[in-house]
Amino acid sequence: MDMQDKVMETKPSGTDKRELSNRLIVAILLCPFLFLWFAFRPGYAWRARLLAVALFFPGVLIFSTVLSVVAGVLGGFDEPKKEAVATNTVTAPGAKPVTKPVATGPVYVRDLPLVPVVASREGQQHFSPAALKMKRLYEELQGFRYDPLFHMLGVDGWFTAMEWKGKVRLLMAQSGAALLKELGLEPGSLITLAEDYAKNKGYSTDRSAYWEAKFAGTFYPQEKQAGDGRLIRDSLACADFATWARSMHAMDLGQYEEGSTLQEQAGCEDVAKGALVSAPNARKAFLFQDGSSATFMRVMLRHEMVWVNEDEVGY
Repeated sequence: MDMQDKVMETKPSGTDKRELSNRLIVAILLCPFLFLWFAFRPGYAWRARLLAVALFFPGVLIFSTVLSVVAGVLGGFDEPKKEAVATNTVTAPGAKPVTKPVATGPVYVRDLPLVPVVASREGQQHFSPAALKMKRLYEELQGFRYDPLFHMLGVDGWFTAMEWKGKVRLLMAQSGAALLKELGLEPGSLITLAEDYAKNKGYSTDRSAYWEAKFAGTFYPQEKQAGDGRLIRDSLACADFATWARSMHAMDLGQYEEGSTLQEQAGCEDVAKGALVSAPNARKAFLFQDGSSATFMRVMLRHEMVWVNEDEVGY
C-alpha cells in the first residue's frame, strides 16, 4: 500500500454515518455553546446534526438554570445566617444604650398583592394595546437590568432576556410601523437599550440615558396624570429591594455600619418631597423584629424603577 492509499484511508468517506454518543448528548445538554460544534465534525450524519441542534435549545435552558442556582448558592454566603442568639449592648446615634441580639437572623420579606390605583377618566392617557405591551416590556427590562446573570450572559445568553427579546421582536413584527407612528418609538430601541445595560452592568450611559428619556417622556410624562402620585415627604428610594431589606434588617439589629454599607449597595438615594412617581407595579412587606411591618412598592421615579415606602407616597 503506497502513501496515497494511506491518506485516502484516513479521510472520512461519504458513507460514514456517525451518530451522537450518549456522552456527547449529555455534554450538549449541559454546555450547549461548547459541545454543539462537535456534531459538525466530518463524518457525522445529517440526522445526528439535526438532533444536536434540537438539543441546543433545552441545553440553553438547563445551562441558564444551573448558572442561576450557582449564583444563588454563591450569593447565599452573603445572606444573614441563623446563629445562636447572643446579646450585646448597642448604642444607636442619639439613643440610650439598649440590649439587642448580635447574631443576624433571617430577613423577613413577603410579597403583597398589587392594589391598583383607581384613576379618574379626566386627564388619563390612552394608549393602544400595542403601546401598552411596549410599556410593559420597558418595565420588564427595568426589572432585570441589574441582574448579575444578565450582565454575565447578555441579551442573547440569559434565558430570561432571550424570552423578553423574543416578545420584543414579535411586537416589532406585528406593530412596529404603527408604534412608530403613534409614539415616535419602535420596539427595536428596547433591544438597543437592553444591550447597553448588559455591557454596563445596568448603569445608565449617555446612550441609554437618551432612550430612557424618550421612553419616560412617552409613558410617564412629568405632568401629573390621574393615577400618578407624589412623595409627601423627603424619602429614600432604592433600586435593589433584596439588598435594601438586608440593610433594614441589619439596622433593626443595631448593626448600623453594616446596614449603611448594604444601603449603598442597594443603590439607595435621598429624594426630595414632591417628586413625581408612577402607580406601583409591585408591593412587598418587610417584618421587623418587634412584629411591626412596613410596606414598600416599586414605582417609576425619574425614568428608573425604584422601591419606596408606601406611606410616603400620596396619590
